[in-house]
Amino acid sequence: MKADGVKRVVAFSQFPQWSCTTTGSSMNELWRTVKALDMGDDFEWSIIDRWADHPGFIDSVSERIAEGMEQFAPEERSKVTILFSAHSVPMKVVQKGDHYVPEVAATVKAVMNNWRARTRSGTVHGLEQPNKYILAWQSKVGFLPWMAPSTSATIEALGKKGARHVLVVPVAFTSDHVETLYEVAMEYKEEAEEHGITNFKWTTGLNDSATFANALADIVAEHLDGDELYSSQYKMKCLGCTKPLCRQIMNPAQMDGAAPDAVCAEQ
Repeated sequence: MKADGVKRVVAFSQFPQWSCTTTGSSMNELWRTVKALDMGDDFEWSIIDRWADHPGFIDSVSERIAEGMEQFAPEERSKVTILFSAHSVPMKVVQKGDHYVPEVAATVKAVMNNWRARTRSGTVHGLEQPNKYILAWQSKVGFLPWMAPSTSATIEALGKKGARHVLVVPVAFTSDHVETLYEVAMEYKEEAEEHGITNFKWTTGLNDSATFANALADIVAEHLDGDELYSSQYKMKCLGCTKPLCRQIMNPAQMDGAAPDAVCAEQ
C-alpha cells in the first residue's frame, strides 16, 4: 500500500458481529503489525468494526432462506423450523461482556423481521406466516463451558419434539467453509436423521451473492460519507479487559465531524 501511494485506509472487518475473539483479535494484530513495520504514520485509519443489522446484509441472508425454502415442498414450508447456527464462544468470553452474543441475536431478529415481511406479502409460495425459529451455537472446542444451546443438542431436542422439517441458517458465517460444508451439511445431517428429522436442509453461505456484494459496497460508501472513525461501541471494552491494544486505532483519519482521537498503539 505504501509503494502504491496509499494514504487513507479503512480497516473493514469481514465478521458481521463483533467479538474480541474475531474482529478484536484481528484489529489488535493489525496494529501490532503496523507498529512492527514502523509504519505508524504512513496511513490514516478508520474502522468498520461491525455491521450485524445492516439492511443489505439482512436482505442477503433472507434471500438465502428463501432459496433454502425451495428445497421443501410448498405444503411443507409452514412446518419448517429455521435453526440459526452461529459459531459459539467460551462462556468466560461472554461473562466479560463480549458483544458477540447480543449482536448475533440482533442479526437473527432483523432477519426474522425481514422474513416476516416477505411471507406476509405472499412472495414465498406456501407461506403466509413466518416460521418458528431458534438460535443455537456450534463448533465448540475443548472442555470449558461455551455458549449454549449447542446446535447438536438443539437438533436432538427438535427431533424429540417431533420436528421433521428443519432449515439450518449459518448466521455468523458469510462464506462456505469446513464448518458449513462439513459440520452442518454432513455431521449435523447425520445427527438429524438419527433423531427422526427426515427433511433436514441448510442454506448456502452468502459467497458470491450480488445482494451481499452490494451490501459490502454500501457499508464502505456509508462509512466514507459519514463522520465516524468507528462505531459507537468500538471503544466499549469488555469488563476487566487488560489488553493494551484493544479498541485502539493507529493514526486516526481526520473525518468531518469525527470526535478527536489521538490514540495510538503505544497506549
